[in-house]
Amino acid sequence: MRAAKRALKTVLGNQHGSAAVEFIGASVLVLLMMLMVFQVSMFMYVRTVSIDALAQGAQVAARYDSNIAEGLAVAENILVNNFGENFKGKIRGKVVETGQERNVVLTAMVPMPILGFVGIPEAIEISAEAPIEMLGR
Repeated sequence: MRAAKRALKTVLGNQHGSAAVEFIGASVLVLLMMLMVFQVSMFMYVRTVSIDALAQGAQVAARYDSNIAEGLAVAENILVNNFGENFKGKIRGKVVETGQERNVVLTAMVPMPILGFVGIPEAIEISAEAPIEMLGR
């Protein structure tokens, strides 16, 4: 019995090498936190650029001397330049009438980044709206 107590005391009382193990454990947690912050910022970047691209495309489509096809081209160009060719043809546009006002609405389904830019395709629906300009108003 005394020998078992003495062996247990020796094993539990020995602190050699514990700093290295604690460092590895803490550095893994810090690395995971950094990756989470990076991924959240990547999600916000994709969302913000997509909203801005659709807003610019809607504004171009809503000009009195323009049409929806030009607005779609502008928005698609911005998205393709920022995220790649997989955004081609993913934007829809339509004219919505509410009372006396007519608006251009552009909608896109963009991927939700999970690991870098790789993620769930067409997971986030983003739309932008702009009032159509009329001459003489």
